[in-house]
Amino acid sequence: MDLDELSKRVAAEIDNYQYDYPAGMIGKPLADDVIQNHLQEMRAALIKPYWTEITLRDTIEQQNASVPIVRRCAVVADDTKGTLLAFDPIAGRFLLVMQRCETLESFGVDGDSVGCFMAR
Repeated sequence: MDLDELSKRVAAEIDNYQYDYPAGMIGKPLADDVIQNHLQEMRAALIKPYWTEITLRDTIEQQNASVPIVRRCAVVADDTKGTLLAFDPIAGRFLLVMQRCETLESFGVDGDSVGCFMAR
């Protein structure tokens, strides 16, 4: 996977993001200014992507594994508040990760880049 292409992909996903609030959903849709603020925060958090090892902790099985599952992922954004956005090329998905002791660990938030970042 080419990191420059990944960076372009994430930027395009931000630029082309369409907020979808299906009819019948519980709650209220986010206001447009809230969505625009999230997108601006994400643009500001984009970094030059780099490869790193991430310990997967998304499921009960992963959390209880005697040998942790470690995956090589590309970090693409850093909100400077402790949360990173990374891409897992094996699963083909983005995930949120945070620093725990000496490792980066996922914590069950994955999907598209913008949706993940907005879920912080």
